[in-house]
Parts: sequence; C-alpha cells; structure tokens
Amino acid sequence: MALPATDIAVVAVSYGFGCFLGAYYFFRWRTGTDIREFGSHNPGALNAGRLLGTEAFVAVLAIDAAKAALAVGAARYFCHSEICVIAAMVAVVAGHLWPLQLGFRGGKGIAASLGVALIYAPLTLALTVGVFLVLRTALKNFTLAGLTSFVLAPGIEWATGHDMVRVLALILVVALVLPRHGADIVDEITSRSPG
Repeated sequence: MALPATDIAVVAVSYGFGCFLGAYYFFRWRTGTDIREFGSHNPGALNAGRLLGTEAFVAVLAIDAAKAALAVGAARYFCHSEICVIAAMVAVVAGHLWPLQLGFRGGKGIAASLGVALIYAPLTLALTVGVFLVLRTALKNFTLAGLTSFVLAPGIEWATGHDMVRVLALILVVALVLPRHGADIVDEITSRSPG
C-alpha cells in the first residue's frame, strides 16, 4: 500500500530540518570558518562551547534540540500513522548525522535526540536526565554518564509502561547515534585502564 504523499513529505522535511547543524552555521556566522576544522572537529554543542564559550554551547544545543522537536511536533500533527512519526524522528536525527549539503559530515546526534525525546517521550527524557545526574556524580565523568543514560532511555520508556512500538522507536534513535560515539567510548575506557 502506497504511503500518503503527506507522510512522505513530512519525513523528507524532517531530514531537511536535521541537516541544519547549529554548530556549523553558528560558528561560520561568528568566525567565517568551518567548525569541523577546529577542536574535536565535531559540529556539535560541546565543540562550539570549547571554541567560542558557554553562549555558543547553549545556542547550538537549543538550535539542534529545537529543530528536532519541531520536526517531531509537525509529524504528530500531519502524519497519518505512528510509523510516519517514527520515520520522521529517525529522519531528523539522520539529517543531523549525515547532512546532504555538508557532504554527509555531521554531528553526533545527542542534542537532536534530546529534541526528539522532548516531544515524543518527555517523561522518559526527564527520568533520563535524572539518571544522568546520578551517574555524573557517581562516575565523575560527563561522557560516560551521558552515553550510559542515553542507552538506558529505551529501557526507561518500557519501565514507565509504554508499548513496545514506542520503545523500539527510541531503540532506533539510540542505534543511529551510538556508533558515532565509538571513539569517545574507547577513549574513556582506555584512559581509565591501569598503565
């Protein structure tokens, strides 16, 4: 059965929203250069913050979360099915990871995932932030706490009584984003290894 044209358009527009990388355009506006050539080379909020300060971190985080929230909100309004909404979620995150106009060299997807969860799973987002704060204190490591709580989000969605479709939707987002953090995970593990 053919998908409604509206659903196809929503998914395509969601990918387009994802392609607007806050760090890339904010940094180019402020410096005239490509953020991917500096610092960690990642066009994300953390790198923008390290290079330009707290204002840049907050601005980029807000831009990238807002674009994803807008995409999911629009999908909820225009889509004819839950599958379309989930496809829009995946598309906006994929756009952030692999932006067409930037040669498919995008960010790592955490801020976009936060925006997705803000609309699709706000309770899970709030609980995940709580888990992050506890882990941040226990592990004394921002990266490991953040990635661990991110991976736990689908389980939190399930534990709060949501159906498996919603849980699987969050698993898809985690599965897209987590591989982009492989080097971060290896760095943290090796830095904690004795010797």
